[in-house]
Amino acid sequence: MGARIHASPPATSFRVWAPFAESVAVAGSFNNWSATADPLASEGGGYWSCEVGTARAGDEYRFIINGSHSRIDPRALSVTNSVGNGVIVDDDYDWQHPFQAPPWNEMARSPTLQRTT
Repeated sequence: MGARIHASPPATSFRVWAPFAESVAVAGSFNNWSATADPLASEGGGYWSCEVGTARAGDEYRFIINGSHSRIDPRALSVTNSVGNGVIVDDDYDWQHPFQAPPWNEMARSPTLQRTT
């Protein structure tokens, strides 16, 4: 759901659940905010999706429902503000060091939560 970048071929897939929509498109900085340039196809069950080859990380976007209702992506990983635009994020971060959780008994220590006898 939302916007996800794919490396090969370079493209961004958009997917949204809009069960009562008759049509859905994605408009953004990658297509000059065109409400018709990048329509989503119905997958059934209220889900809509498409891939846009020109959409890249940092581009802003909104979904266009039924040709005229502009909506922010409820699953956007980043937004300009709560009523603004979604922002495409490259979530394929290359971690340099694998995360190692501390031992369970060292997870949280709070003097106020320690048991006294």
